[in-house]
Amino acid sequence: MDIDKFLDNENKYFRKFREKILKPFLKLLYKDHITANYITNFRLILAIAFFLIFNRYRTASLLVISIALLLDLLDGPIARYEHFSSDRGKFLDMVVDSISYLTIIFTFAYFNVNSVLIAVHAVAINYAYLFAIIKKNELKKSDWIIHPTANSTYLKLLPLTAFYAFHLFDINYLELSLYIATSLCILAFAYYYTALQIRWTKMHGKHF
Repeated sequence: MDIDKFLDNENKYFRKFREKILKPFLKLLYKDHITANYITNFRLILAIAFFLIFNRYRTASLLVISIALLLDLLDGPIARYEHFSSDRGKFLDMVVDSISYLTIIFTFAYFNVNSVLIAVHAVAINYAYLFAIIKKNELKKSDWIIHPTANSTYLKLLPLTAFYAFHLFDINYLELSLYIATSLCILAFAYYYTALQIRWTKMHGKHF
């Protein structure tokens, strides 16, 4: 089975289910003229605030980043509901997703997680996302440079779960989650890097 097709199908199913559940909220946001970009920008502010207050106000910071993560469920659906979905907006959403995720990962350093591992993970996950986007979307039409959708949230799932397990239940597998997630990111990057080389060689010859 093609990995990309499987992930895309799962993402479409989840998106339809999510938008059905959120429909009453989308109507309310639409009436109040709250756009997807407003939500995206507010999420960015929350992510920065979380990182700045994390060391001094732990409980408050967890609430702040949780709100930011929950709001991520809204900006895409509201854009589609208002018929203003665009690849520019999706790009900004993806950037804020990355910033929000990395602010969480960087807090692992407070709990003696290897700083080199944190740095390697930060680089690996962004390259995995970048090459996933190019491999999946370079041949699709876009209203911008490229359709910036990777459908690779699974790469972030384990560290995020470890983050909440540690702070809510005092279960510490922060470093282990990063080792596994980083390994998955490197494998994903290798897969997409190789797939792109094969595609480009077929399309443009070996001197592409």
